[in-house]
Amino acid sequence: MDDNSGKLDLDYEEYEAGGDPEKEKMMKMHEQDVQEFLEEYDDSDDGLDEQEYKQKYEKDLLTGIGGWLVLMLIGICLTIILMMFTVLAVLLIPNSLVSSALLVMFLPILLIYIFLIVIMTKKLWFFPRMYQITNLAYLIILIATLFIGKPDFMMLLSIVSAIIWIIYLQMSKRVKNTFIYRWSGEVYEKAAAKTSEV
Repeated sequence: MDDNSGKLDLDYEEYEAGGDPEKEKMMKMHEQDVQEFLEEYDDSDDGLDEQEYKQKYEKDLLTGIGGWLVLMLIGICLTIILMMFTVLAVLLIPNSLVSSALLVMFLPILLIYIFLIVIMTKKLWFFPRMYQITNLAYLIILIATLFIGKPDFMMLLSIVSAIIWIIYLQMSKRVKNTFIYRWSGEVYEKAAAKTSEV
């Protein structure tokens, strides 16, 4: 391997052609990791040459709203639509007392999910934790409901789904690489530091 093997070349063709600037930021943050990665490179490892080794690393660098995060985004959008219809139905209830009580219950949930989709699409650093807390609260409500009424398939499916999302947000490499920004669009250093721990 030549003397420049320890340096990361960030001038990829996709960036020269006007590629994704967010991914470029991510690659820059991983410059040190890649440098160490290449320093440990052995020509005999997996039969890969240096360029193939770098390409493999870049492919492994999962980032952006993709993979399972797409399903999560769809789920949040569907929840917002469902809650909007629910709030509308509540407003049409003739009994003002019942209507007010249900509105107090459902309107905050709608606002929370609208806020969630905003911070998710902006890839803000605290989205995973907030969505985990939301799912945890939902999970507690579902489990409490089990002791009140008879559980059905959809309720059990919702419980399993909430548990899966909580674990996914904690363990996912893509999540750690994606949600690293502040409101201003700048990278949040503490969140970005977690990408090197994955």
